[in-house]
Amino acid sequence: MPASPAELVPALIADAGDDATWRYIDFFTANIRNPNTRRAYTRACATFFAWCGEPGRSLATVQPFDVATYVEARQQTHSAPDVKQQLAAVRMLYDWLVTGQDGKRKEIAESVIAGRKSGAEMARLYNISPPTVSRIVAQHRTGPA
Repeated sequence: MPASPAELVPALIADAGDDATWRYIDFFTANIRNPNTRRAYTRACATFFAWCGEPGRSLATVQPFDVATYVEARQQTHSAPDVKQQLAAVRMLYDWLVTGQDGKRKEIAESVIAGRKSGAEMARLYNISPPTVSRIVAQHRTGPA
């Protein structure tokens, strides 16, 4: 039996709900095309969120200070390129989670539903998979859970 989406993401993300879980999955499947980069960023984000989970933080309460503390601690035990990659992965993921995705999701759903563009056209336009477009459209039609 395939794993549920919540089993594929760090607990800190899964605890934030379905929307955060799907955005996390979308980031790694639709946003990062190179498999080596995807693996490295997945490990980097999993390590960061495991670190965040220890003191009992939530996705909503992680602050820039926490990221700086993590980076400082990591610099003591890891090389500069490793720390730089960790920070890049976390920064890109937070940008993806926070900025503008609701507007894009709404635009995708409304364009497909209105028949202005096909799901395949929207998938190409936003560089996401056709199943992701289908899921976005289905969520838009049914409304928030």
